[in-house]
Amino acid sequence: MEIQIRRKQLEYPWSIDHRRFKKLYNVGIDYATQTLDAVDLYNDQYVTIFYFQKYGIKIDNRFNIYDLISDDEGFLIEIHPKKI
Repeated sequence: MEIQIRRKQLEYPWSIDHRRFKKLYNVGIDYATQTLDAVDLYNDQYVTIFYFQKYGIKIDNRFNIYDLISDDEGFLIEIHPKKI
């Protein structure tokens, strides 16, 4: 399964500021808060850049793993079933 998150769907200011978007690193899913979080080098802070619950999505890590791919337009999350 793939989930594509475009830059314009991210929280402000990352949705409109390309320079700040490029300064995000260590991006990952926080399963407890159902968010996509990252470290913003612009302010050197841990920030929430996307809320899955706004779109009615609940991400669960019990039975799957994910790969996160980023480019200038946003993020692609590829979810794969865990091998049991």
